[in-house]
Amino acid sequence: MSQPRVSVIVVSHGRPDLLCRAALSVFHQNHRPVELIIVADHVGLAAISILPFASRIKRVLFENENISAARNIGIDHAAAEYIAFLDDEAVAEPMWLSLMLNEMCQHPWAALTGTVLGRNGISVQWGDVRFDELGRDQPKSGSGPRKLHGTNMLFRADILRQIGGFDEAYRFLNYDTDLVMRLHHTGHETGYLDGGLIHHSFAQSARRSARRAPKTLFEIGASYAGFLRRYAPPASMDAALLDFEYTQKRRIDRFVLSGDLSPFRIARLLAELRSGFEQGRMRPLMLRQSFDQAPRFSPCAMMIHSRLSFYMARGVIVTACASKRRSMRQRAKTPPCFCFIQPPFRIGCGFIAKDIGNRSGVFMARPSVIKSGLSCGNLRTVFRPRRRALPRHGVFHEIIGASHWPL
Repeated sequence: MSQPRVSVIVVSHGRPDLLCRAALSVFHQNHRPVELIIVADHVGLAAISILPFASRIKRVLFENENISAARNIGIDHAAAEYIAFLDDEAVAEPMWLSLMLNEMCQHPWAALTGTVLGRNGISVQWGDVRFDELGRDQPKSGSGPRKLHGTNMLFRADILRQIGGFDEAYRFLNYDTDLVMRLHHTGHETGYLDGGLIHHSFAQSARRSARRAPKTLFEIGASYAGFLRRYAPPASMDAALLDFEYTQKRRIDRFVLSGDLSPFRIARLLAELRSGFEQGRMRPLMLRQSFDQAPRFSPCAMMIHSRLSFYMARGVIVTACASKRRSMRQRAKTPPCFCFIQPPFRIGCGFIAKDIGNRSGVFMARPSVIKSGLSCGNLRTVFRPRRRALPRHGVFHEIIGASHWPL
């Protein structure tokens, strides 16, 4: 039985390094066939051009900072029966697509979302959440539609195109919530899979700093006001905007108290938020009436055959050699140890490792060590089912495929 085809769309602007990391996580999915579509600015496209599988990526240049418009362009180029979306600041676990597609094939859902973990690999950023007509989150036992997380979504391509894709009036926020409302109004349901895991970090952008402090609130205000204008009762719109402004004011105060935001910027940010409210009240709908005929399906990775490629599709394979402090004769007696490391699966600040010889363990190392190469002196074995899972002294001198995630 042939596996379902899926197109993964990643949009990016101003984050070339993170884009390469996200693209690698898609390439290492154990599901086949999958095609990768990247819609990015010229900096991002130049960065992914050095990837070993760059020739098999569908690349589209898009310079505007409008995530909805960029994703619609990606839909134009998607040729599979299923379409998945991943943020450039996120990393998908190797089983993400296979688990999501298996769940989707067993249910008549139009869309499916999963759990989004923080960059520590433990904390949950978003889980199974519902929302009301004002766009406010509710517990999963609520009566509202299930919320889709923008960095972890899987759609049936035909239904996504039928409802018009993403509304391009939402340039930054509420684009996924608006899509769920349109699915809900047309009688479609959305599902949630706890095991469909994505690791997501809030990276710096034109709208927030590396510490998540806001730089501007204009598009946030415009998107939320536009959502209320379409779905909220008219009598409750003004009260909802005041409540949203109060929530943003409290968020700004927290950043000021932590020293991540200057108190002199409070008035300017709130003024931008109110200007965004006014813009959102007048901004017209920008739904796509039709999508272009997609080109042929272009998988970014073929079926896996060799055992080495089998492990490469699930993480990083490195080889350990003997330490240079040993003599050549001693090093010759110590065979290389091939270890398989999956940085997305993290325990605290450690990494789960498994080598081809079926010996596994959890090794602790700083992320900065990953970039320059791993040294056995910097690794502390927490769990070792067999003795000598690694050489006592050694250096990881080679990373096959140069695929690592500096989370």
